[in-house]
Amino acid sequence: MSGRGFSFQDIENFLKIDYAELMCSIFLYNFKVTKNLLDDANQLLKLRGPDQTHILENSPFTFVHNLLAITGRKTLQPFVEGNIVALYNGEIYNYRDFDSRFTSDGECLIPLYKKWGTEFVDHLDGEFVLCLFDFDRGIFFIASDPFRTKPLFYAIENDRLAISSYASPLKVLGLNSIKSIPCNSIITFDLKSLKQKERRTIFPFSLEQTVPSYDRFFEALEKSVDKRSYDPMVITMSSGYDCGTIAAAMHRLNKPYHVITFNNNGRENPGILSERQKKCPGKFHSIYWTSSEKNRYLKQVREQGKHDISPKILADPTAAVFASAFMMEAAKNQGYKVHLSGSGSDEIISDYWGGLLSGNFGGVFPEDLSTIFPRDPLDTKCKWQNFYEGAQSRNLFREEFIGGLYGIENRYPFLDKKLVQEFLSLRPSLKNKHYKAPLREYLTLCKYPFDKDKKIGLSS
Repeated sequence: MSGRGFSFQDIENFLKIDYAELMCSIFLYNFKVTKNLLDDANQLLKLRGPDQTHILENSPFTFVHNLLAITGRKTLQPFVEGNIVALYNGEIYNYRDFDSRFTSDGECLIPLYKKWGTEFVDHLDGEFVLCLFDFDRGIFFIASDPFRTKPLFYAIENDRLAISSYASPLKVLGLNSIKSIPCNSIITFDLKSLKQKERRTIFPFSLEQTVPSYDRFFEALEKSVDKRSYDPMVITMSSGYDCGTIAAAMHRLNKPYHVITFNNNGRENPGILSERQKKCPGKFHSIYWTSSEKNRYLKQVREQGKHDISPKILADPTAAVFASAFMMEAAKNQGYKVHLSGSGSDEIISDYWGGLLSGNFGGVFPEDLSTIFPRDPLDTKCKWQNFYEGAQSRNLFREEFIGGLYGIENRYPFLDKKLVQEFLSLRPSLKNKHYKAPLREYLTLCKYPFDKDKKIGLSS
């Protein structure tokens, strides 16, 4: 970046390193921060990326990246080419479709931006948030996948800018006007004034409900699971539909996986779990906790999450956040780094019909989806609030925060944009046939054991 104080030889060398799947955290700001304050702000972010922290400075900007390496050699960020700098968190599954020579999914970001401008984000298939600075054009932008499966917060106060995977580091820096990037959005800013120039939706979902069978949904489901598969990976197992559908798809694809389950206050169906254990090709870890262990998780999660997780969730001693922490710590202790999550199924496929939480429209999909669907991710008046925000947003952040706490990357097959589109395209009668009808039909097709028409949910 000529004339701006960057020395990028080390970055150029990093870009030549072999591909490494990763989860990470990102952090940047444009004002002076002491080393002690940076360490304090980055402390929680480093749990999400414990393997290496890389800091790149270009006055007044400081770019910080914390890496969780999963396979291969370490791929450090930011990515830099000329006067363009990019940071991102997540997985881009179709990066080789753009150029087979790319050795890292993040390596595609700047070349695609140079080719298509900000519209390159429309072509990405994955779970991601990203920010890119173009110092020549004097702009920067932030972007998220359709459901903001990875967290990203930003604050702009006068001439101060900061962006972070969590909100708490921004508070440590003394910023208060903190916003989360909206789902399915790209926001472009002027680099000099820091004023927003444009926000637009990235992926436009079609609301036509004309598909007469589940076949295309099943095909999209298996493709979604397949692209997210990694060995060794873990599924947190209950006796319900969501994790069962993921495991059933793994069987059909002949993919290895391992399981962690716990007694959930004795609420799970032991017969179903026993049958699922017989089908598991890998290790099946059944774990239990005592009252003292529960108190330890209560204390740990509340302390770490007090500035990031909703106080309402933290105040509830039976909240799923603590059970999730229990299982994620067990996954970490067993050496797993990737977790396939069932999040998104309740919010999209069932509207919590039959569940512990209240839905938005009673679980009955109308003949005209436009009467409930949020045309814009920030639409607060639509009936289907849980599609983007509401329970969807809260549950995803819970999973991301807890996974990050223990260095576990979460992947979300039910939030694959093509799979969600195939569900939306089903005729209403197919959606409403049973509780989570497409999943029930798939589990039946696969002859995989499940508890019919029952939603339990995690409880500590």
